[in-house]
Amino acid sequence: MPSSRLVFRLGLISALALGGLIVSSRGKVAHAQTASPQRGAGVAHRDEKDPRWVWGTVTVDTPQDEVWSRFQQVQSWPAMLSDIARLQVQGHRDNHWDVKLETKTLGHGMLGYDVDATSDRVIRLRTDTLGVHALAVTRILPGPTAKQTNVSYALFLELKGAPSLLISDKSLHEKQDHMVSVSLVDIRRTFGGAPEAR
Repeated sequence: MPSSRLVFRLGLISALALGGLIVSSRGKVAHAQTASPQRGAGVAHRDEKDPRWVWGTVTVDTPQDEVWSRFQQVQSWPAMLSDIARLQVQGHRDNHWDVKLETKTLGHGMLGYDVDATSDRVIRLRTDTLGVHALAVTRILPGPTAKQTNVSYALFLELKGAPSLLISDKSLHEKQDHMVSVSLVDIRRTFGGAPEAR
């Protein structure tokens, strides 16, 4: 049987592989409270009402349709999001993808995720395994002008059972903050935008 440390490692990896969600899952998770997008923003913020959420928003110099089209090309995410070491699309039907991916931050193997694209231009990624519940979403929103887009990105993470006993909140929060911040920087780099806020 695997040790509890190994089970935790696999579970934590599953949760943190990709960040960002501003939607509830089957009504069980509260919505993250996001502020109005600001040009040049990109710093990760922890939700005051629900610290399981970290979020941020960037304004990019690319029209909304173009940004949305690029995010729907799930197979190309590694070229856009630098924390993804490997990604394999296992299945694709309509607006749903079954994927396996590996991140650089945690140095883990390939793990399974469900990805969904909705008509309101939201990409949702989720996993719930080995005591780790992670929800990730990217919202593609109208920008200040027709040639700009606000991209809102957040990560929900909750540990249960053995994993919650094996990692401190401080360490977990640091990893979560890092993944959201890196993703926001990558989105700005990919689509163009103001420098990171200081």
